[in-house]
Amino acid sequence: MKRLISIVLSLGVVGSSVLFGTPAAAETTIVASTINTHFYGVMKTVVSPGFLTRWVTKYSGEKVLAMEQDANFDAGVDTMNGGREPLHPVHIVNLQPLPASVSETPIGVVDYSYSGATKFRTLDFRVNTAAPKTRPGFVKVLVAFAAWTEATNCRNVNLAEYELSLTTTAVAQPSVKIFKSACFPPSVGGDVRMNQSGGRVVMVPKANWKTPGVQEFYLSTGDQFNLAGTNPKLPAKTKAQLGSVLRIDSKSKYSVFASGLRNPQGMALVKFSGKTQLFETEHAPRGGDELNIMIKGRNYGWPDASYGTAYSPNDLKNKLGIEGSSGVAPLPIYAWLPSIGTSEIVQNSGAAFAKWWTASKRYPGSDIFVAGMQSKTLYRIRYEAGAVRYVEPIVVGERIRSLTQMVNGVLVAGTDNGQIMMLEPYSTWSTELGTFEHRG
Repeated sequence: MKRLISIVLSLGVVGSSVLFGTPAAAETTIVASTINTHFYGVMKTVVSPGFLTRWVTKYSGEKVLAMEQDANFDAGVDTMNGGREPLHPVHIVNLQPLPASVSETPIGVVDYSYSGATKFRTLDFRVNTAAPKTRPGFVKVLVAFAAWTEATNCRNVNLAEYELSLTTTAVAQPSVKIFKSACFPPSVGGDVRMNQSGGRVVMVPKANWKTPGVQEFYLSTGDQFNLAGTNPKLPAKTKAQLGSVLRIDSKSKYSVFASGLRNPQGMALVKFSGKTQLFETEHAPRGGDELNIMIKGRNYGWPDASYGTAYSPNDLKNKLGIEGSSGVAPLPIYAWLPSIGTSEIVQNSGAAFAKWWTASKRYPGSDIFVAGMQSKTLYRIRYEAGAVRYVEPIVVGERIRSLTQMVNGVLVAGTDNGQIMMLEPYSTWSTELGTFEHRG
């Protein structure tokens, strides 16, 4: 059984930005439908906000920040703004109660041009998290992005903090430049693609900061097509920053926390039975996407070990089909064959899904949700007593690029076609728009 409700809202323009001219009135479409799972049902509400967004991040209460995505994201070459990727507006979206309130005029604009290069292109970026309580009228956003500077023929992974005004639409330069990686040269053949750049950020809990008052982060970096035999002469320091999870503080000091990763796409601190661990997902080559627990000082095997097979002869150092074991590298706690195109991880909390993860009599605890882009599916992972017990697919029909949750536990996703998706359990859809009746 499938219920379908479609509402189109015409949002008037409140002010305008000289950066973008006078925008036309946006149409926000809201479509609700249901998905049956093995145990429960899910209400999927898709909000098309009238601007193209892939990245959503937690803001406060029932609001999220959505960053508008450049249409040339997948093109790899950008001709606007003197060779630089266009500016990225940030919007506040209030998702409940429906109809959703969508800000057509963005709260601010993130500009990545601080390298000072005459030719500067950002070919990939990640909107990671927000800290709304900074000072009245402002919000801080952490952004990780990969960039290529033509003058030096150099690729870098960067982490910066931007402070955006909630009252004026202004271009925000980074308020804090937290990290800039070593120069990653093009791979053999001149490859400067950035789609294996990582870029997820997790904030280290304050109790674990090494220096009081100095914030710390985990930042993932991809192998940038350099580790799998394509560029063997990299300096040791440069190579150490590729395919790694780095622990960085707000004073720009870093250490390599874990290594041997190919293309890490999701990271989250997950707490079970009083123990907090850093979970990570990554893209293997052809098949074998992984779910790992990051342990300090460990090498996770790439490119010597993978459950995937190669796209090309250089994709693995060794023979094809080495089935995950290098004799040293820790095995993933779960691998998907064929690949699902993993993206973000969320450990669910809050009231919305509580009945799902408190049902276990032996091992009560929350579930992990992992998004699959290629499979267009959200995976509910039951992790009990230190092992994955089952993986339940929830077919959402969209490529989920980013995933977060509101205070009440409702999952919010940014999709590759520019939509915002809300996912929560359902029993019935009320005749009053926006009212969900949960199972008792």
